[in-house]
Amino acid sequence: MEDFISQNYPDVKPQENGVYIVTLKQGKGKNPQIGKRVKIHYLARFINGEIFSNTYKSNNPFVFTIGKQEVIEGLETGLMKMKEGGKSLIIIPSKLAYGEEGHKPVPPNSTIIFETELLSVE
Repeated sequence: MEDFISQNYPDVKPQENGVYIVTLKQGKGKNPQIGKRVKIHYLARFINGEIFSNTYKSNNPFVFTIGKQEVIEGLETGLMKMKEGGKSLIIIPSKLAYGEEGHKPVPPNSTIIFETELLSVE
């Protein structure tokens, strides 16, 4: 992961927990907070570029509540730094994704990248 970051995003610093956030488009709406429902579109891939999940393709945004452990910790970390209408790359180390056990189709110890668009905060 360190090589990927240094080669592609050398100026991006990690959050305290190790998640990297690359802002693609600054949002202007609300920030997600614990207990709020969010609607997002995302394209999830490995650092080699292989896509393993894509809500754009199905045209079916994903909706969940922040803080209820409905998604991996790293994704929540990134989303809570965004505002409605924003787009970011959220680069998540294995320990904040699916860890040593993995979760099909994600192999164990995988760094993953979510290209995320925050559609709404309710």
